[in-house]
Amino acid sequence: NVDNDELSHSMSRPDDNNSGITHCCKLHPTKKIEAFCEKDYKLLCIDCILSDRHKNHEIVSIAKASEKHCTYLRQQ
Repeated sequence: NVDNDELSHSMSRPDDNNSGITHCCKLHPTKKIEAFCEKDYKLLCIDCILSDRHKNHEIVSIAKASEKHCTYLRQQ
């Protein structure tokens, strides 16, 4: 049984043959993933970022989140 909240903030990859890969929000399939919510550990599109669900949460870029969490994981 999959948690609906988990599905709503995961990402999908459109089926196309372009060399550039775009990851899209499953809750908002026409929107690409833009950021990461540090509180909820969720990937967010612009619509998710602007929603009340992540209001007053620390939202960071994908690059910053990746750097921060990779550093942490390497120290474990």
